[in-house]
Amino acid sequence: MIAASICCNKPLEFCLLHRALTVSMIPVQVHTVASRYLELADRALPQRIEGLYLVGSIALNDYQPGKSDIDFVAVTGTALLRRELDQMKAVHQALHREFRRPWFSGVYVTWADLLRSPLLAENAAFHYEGQFGYEGGFEANPSVWTVMQNYAIALRGMERPPVRCDLAETRQWNLDNLNAYWRQWASHNKLFFGRGLMMLADRSVEWGVCGVARLHFTIATGNVISKTGACEYAMERFPEQWRQIVAQALSIRRGHKPARIGRMRRRQEALRFIDFVIRDANSIR
Repeated sequence: MIAASICCNKPLEFCLLHRALTVSMIPVQVHTVASRYLELADRALPQRIEGLYLVGSIALNDYQPGKSDIDFVAVTGTALLRRELDQMKAVHQALHREFRRPWFSGVYVTWADLLRSPLLAENAAFHYEGQFGYEGGFEANPSVWTVMQNYAIALRGMERPPVRCDLAETRQWNLDNLNAYWRQWASHNKLFFGRGLMMLADRSVEWGVCGVARLHFTIATGNVISKTGACEYAMERFPEQWRQIVAQALSIRRGHKPARIGRMRRRQEALRFIDFVIRDANSIR
């Protein structure tokens, strides 16, 4: 098992103190679910989960109780065999029976996977919102690798494990994501029937506005940012005309009542903002 004593080239005492302080800041609910997961996993597969890292909103200091998932990266010494993955599927099922929410979602990779492009980890097993998959885990991606390198909270394993992060690859992956997933998402939501009606909901406005702003930030800077931070970035980076819709998304994100604005108008502004961000991101060199 990898020891937890390697941490940013600092003395062991510093690492243990840093970890204790970091873990102490995790919401009680998150700590409870993650600890129970480790208990179940260790019972099913003793000593196989060598590293467990919290990423996503928890690592980026933007966890919203009742809204956010618990995102994780579990690391093993060697790839889990099919029978072992069957056991991990059962672990997640048992965990979900105990804790219906928040979702405990993440990927299973090896230490070696962290040292190469995440785009090569297409065989990564994953658990996402109640569904266990044996390969194709989306969370094995350049943005999550960047979180692993800079912000991940280690519940087990090295405080800062060696991770391969390529700036050009990270920017290009986010740009491709904007031009594929987000462009298609916006196109579907422009319809006035079916899925398009979802854009009238607060959740869809938050998801769309925060989502594209996050990717724009990464394309522009090479780093990652939370959804709340992405809205604050958008307020500063983009022209004045977009402030109202970004403020709407930020209020929703923070659980505040948004300023009064017609839902049809808000929907239109959100979709226009998404189109603008995609175009602007493609102009960054």
